[in-house]
Amino acid sequence: MDCLISRDLLLGLCLLTQIRGTLCVTETELLDHLFGNNYNRKARPLKDASKNVTVSIELEIKEFQGLDEQAGILLFTGFFEAIWFDEFLQWNTTEYPIDYIALPADQIWLPDFGIANSADSFYQRTFVRDYWVHVDHTGSLRWYAGSTLKTTCSLSVSKFPFDKQTCIIVLENTVYAAAAVDIIPMGRTPFNLLSSDINGLWKIVGYHVTKKFFPNDGYIWPRLIFTLHMERLPAYYLWSILLPCVLLTILTSSIYWLPLESGERISLGITVMLSYFLTLLVLDGYLPVTSLDQPLLGTLVNTMMALATFAVTTSIILSYVLNNYSGRLSPSSRAFFFGFLARVVCMRHCVPKTEELKYNDRDHDVADVTREIRTQKSHSDIEEIRNHLRTIIQRYEDSDSEKAIAEEWKAATRILDCLFFWVNLLVILVSFVFLYVNTA
Repeated sequence: MDCLISRDLLLGLCLLTQIRGTLCVTETELLDHLFGNNYNRKARPLKDASKNVTVSIELEIKEFQGLDEQAGILLFTGFFEAIWFDEFLQWNTTEYPIDYIALPADQIWLPDFGIANSADSFYQRTFVRDYWVHVDHTGSLRWYAGSTLKTTCSLSVSKFPFDKQTCIIVLENTVYAAAAVDIIPMGRTPFNLLSSDINGLWKIVGYHVTKKFFPNDGYIWPRLIFTLHMERLPAYYLWSILLPCVLLTILTSSIYWLPLESGERISLGITVMLSYFLTLLVLDGYLPVTSLDQPLLGTLVNTMMALATFAVTTSIILSYVLNNYSGRLSPSSRAFFFGFLARVVCMRHCVPKTEELKYNDRDHDVADVTREIRTQKSHSDIEEIRNHLRTIIQRYEDSDSEKAIAEEWKAATRILDCLFFWVNLLVILVSFVFLYVNTA
């Protein structure tokens, strides 16, 4: 009986010693077990080299810092989550009761994917330096790393500010082809967005992931394309660019209603031209410098500037004509301006109503005046008075004729101003309709 008790006590002490030894296993002992002579971080974590390593990748964008449209760069804070299996980093939890450990990324094998369209560097070294890898006892590794990233983005600004853009983030391998290391989207949601707008100027309207392969150097390489569909929020640009442009078109049209005799007409036209030029400079500050694609809004501003230039040029020409005309309009010119053009532009009220002054019986009138004073004056005096009367009548006749000629030329310039006004209004209307139709 004493022997049985001693045997049971001895077995109990042995079991307690084993359990205590198991519970006291440290991570240092586990690491010594894992990173023995068999682990090499430069080799793929496979016991069968004919197989490939499959890396599941998910991209999570936490915040958009902005879209530099002139440089074509998308700036955002993004985190990549990569999951793969390492056959050399597995252990039995019965022997080592630790479910997972965390290891520095530079101590184990890592997939070699990078951002192919990065505006900074292809391989993000901060991922390796600043982030650790979660290692599960089953050999499943989870690497969650990120930073502020820059990717190139090709923009088409022809419909600015009502445009929609598509930016992509391309992941590719640098060393291993698809037969050695393959990258695939992770699960059903490999692309997550925690922010849906970019600085209040863009709105994310859609996103998806595409898996592709491409040949190079006789090998097939994997590629993941994360696509962002963005729509510009136009309110800011409507207030800062389009509305001033509309107001300037009103001033451009009002130039034709100022009298040519006023020097303020040309001054107003030059001021409007300079205002359009400043608007164009503001517009250029938002757009990329390229000759391949031009915004319709820029074409509209240039068209309005051309109309203002035309208004100033025609004002200078008409002012010169008014100050340097000689003689009356020809009958054909009168028929064109006062008969046809005035009716077309609804300016018939500007046609002069003056009639030619006729003095056919001028000598008879002079004779009547001199007959009355013949009895009182000598013949020489009468002849002198008659000459003075003829001179006075001629002056009145010339003055009336000059006024009639001046009125004709003024009426012709008014009709031309009205014609230019309607042409200006038509071009403005067509330009805005064209902009709306092509950007709606």
